Amino acid sequence: MSNNRTYPRYGTELAVEFTQADADSPAPSAGMICNLSLGGARIITGRQERPGTQLAMSIALDGGITGKLHRAAGVVLRSGASSDGESRLGKYFLAVRFDEPQFELSAILAACREN
Repeated sequence: MSNNRTYPRYGTELAVEFTQADADSPAPSAGMICNLSLGGARIITGRQERPGTQLAMSIALDGGITGKLHRAAGVVLRSGASSDGESRLGKYFLAVRFDEPQFELSAILAACREN
C-alpha cells in the first residue's frame, strides 16, 4: 500500500472517546490513539466500526490529568483486527481521517517528534 499521507504521523498513546456522528449513535466507546497526524489517527478500541462511518471524537490531551480535551470529527477509512503489539489496547483498529486538519494538535505532535 502506498503512503499518500499529507502530514507525517507519530507514535503516541492518547486516550480517545468516540461516538458515531449520527443522531442514533450508541453509547460512547473508549480507545487509544497509537499514532497521530494533523490529518488523522489510528485508534485501537474494543468496538469495530465500518469504513465510511462518521465519528465525533474527544481526545484527552494530557493523559486525562486536567480533563483538557480536543474535539475532532472524522471518517473511518479502514478497520479490522488490531496487530499483536496493539492487542493489549483493544481488539480492533480504526484508521480515521479527520474532516479538517487538526492544527491545534501541533504542540502534541512536536513533543512526539522529540521522543
